[in-house]
Amino acid sequence: MNSMNRNLDRLLRAAAAAPAAEATALPFAVETRVLARWRRGGTVDEWLGLRPVLRRGLACACVLTLAVVVLSLREMRHTAAEELAFPNAVVNLALMR
Repeated sequence: MNSMNRNLDRLLRAAAAAPAAEATALPFAVETRVLARWRRGGTVDEWLGLRPVLRRGLACACVLTLAVVVLSLREMRHTAAEELAFPNAVVNLALMR
C-alpha cells in the first residue's frame, strides 16, 4: 500500500509542476449559439428525446389495433348454422332430461 501512496504522491507532484494550459476565448459563433440556446430555454428540447419512443409506441399500437380488427372480422364470418349450433345443443340437452 505504501508503494501506491508514493506513486500517487509522485504523480500529484508532477502534475503540480506541469505548466498550466492557457485558456483561450471561444470563437464568436460558439458564444452566440450558446447564448441563444440559453435564452431560448430548455423546455422544448426535453421532449425531443421522447419523440422517437412515442412514434414507435404509436406504430405498435396501430399494428395491434389492426390485428385485433382483423381477428374480430374473421370470427364474425360464421354462417347462420354455425351461430345456432351451440344454442341448439343446449336446448337438445335440456329437452333430453
